[in-house]
Amino acid sequence: AILVTRETHCFDALMKAKLGAEPALVIGNYDDFAPRAQKHGLPFVHLNWHDRAKSENEALKVLERQEIDFIVLARFMKILTPNFVWRYKNKIINIHPSLLPSFPGPQAYRQAYEQGVKIAGVTAHFVSMRLDEGPIIAQGSFAITPGMELKEIMAAGQRQEAQVLVKAVKLYLGKQLDVHWGVVREV
Repeated sequence: AILVTRETHCFDALMKAKLGAEPALVIGNYDDFAPRAQKHGLPFVHLNWHDRAKSENEALKVLERQEIDFIVLARFMKILTPNFVWRYKNKIINIHPSLLPSFPGPQAYRQAYEQGVKIAGVTAHFVSMRLDEGPIIAQGSFAITPGMELKEIMAAGQRQEAQVLVKAVKLYLGKQLDVHWGVVREV
């Protein structure tokens, strides 16, 4: 299953990639994403996520009915509770807009810009009980050149997000990955 919010770049990259598995459905917290999912022949389930507990329970029911065994957060900008995460331990991949462990949370590009870093990047990781601390699967970086504005950093980051998320999903689907003591390795 693919969970989405509003940004389309990661979803579009997943749809273009040859992943070795087909997504079964898309769950989104905005109904305006439905046509994009349906364009790819995927059923779309809208859960507004205003009541997180209710929406998570509904999502879990849908995922169980569809027999989903793997979830990709394609810029799904909601925090999943431990009640959700434990059911899919090391089976939920998220893309984060920084080179973790630097700049956790939703404003990573802004933090990088304000701190004046010269290299920024993105991290694909398994979702764990602690926000943005799950085992890292893949990372990508890009240079921040003098004079780059926040908008340009975000655009470069979004291109990286799409590439790194696809790479992480391919790694997950193409090879058996073992997660032990927070380290991801091929089996």
